[in-house]
Amino acid sequence: MRILHSQKLVFLSMPRAGSTTVRNTLDQYSDVKSVHVSKVDADFPFFHHMTASELKAAFEAKGWQWDDYRKFCVVRNPYDRLVSLYHLSLNILANQRKQSLKGRLMARFGSVPTFEDYLYAINTNSHLPCTFKFFACAPDGEVLIDDLLKFENLSTELSDYLTQRGIPTQEQEVPRLNASEDRRKYRSYYDDKSRQFVAEKFGEEIDRFGYEF
Repeated sequence: MRILHSQKLVFLSMPRAGSTTVRNTLDQYSDVKSVHVSKVDADFPFFHHMTASELKAAFEAKGWQWDDYRKFCVVRNPYDRLVSLYHLSLNILANQRKQSLKGRLMARFGSVPTFEDYLYAINTNSHLPCTFKFFACAPDGEVLIDDLLKFENLSTELSDYLTQRGIPTQEQEVPRLNASEDRRKYRSYYDDKSRQFVAEKFGEEIDRFGYEF
């Protein structure tokens, strides 16, 4: 998450949808740079993957005018994003960066989880494997984010979008950061059952953004 007061611009970070890349690109212009959720406090509540509703509440607490700012985020094909989230979980296990998550995973699965283990255990009303609705919408369903870029075209769309917002950016200045390594094409992770599971859980955004398996 990044806030640029002078440009009246806000970036909200949907997990595993180019968020590190966008935050890095915006860093030099940002007045507020989010931190890991473990580092927030009452004075600084801004963490990386806070939802639009949470950020709006933080704006109101600070006395900032939410409607004066342009809000944008990046969306990604849910079939692909969930594979990326799975590999993030594997990296956490391997590197022991977050012992609490490692303990929960090990307690649940007894060993390194398969993709199916991970997929069927997700909670879409949580900050990582969230749906677009959970991330971007108010409780009444109102979309709180103004502009949506697609991960699949991120370099081009981000450079064009920022340039239009008064932040001249060339496509070559948009690096791809924090990408999953050693992973296959996302379709190879699915069978008919798991594909249908994602279609049911994330069907609204698959239809909204024109994604396919």
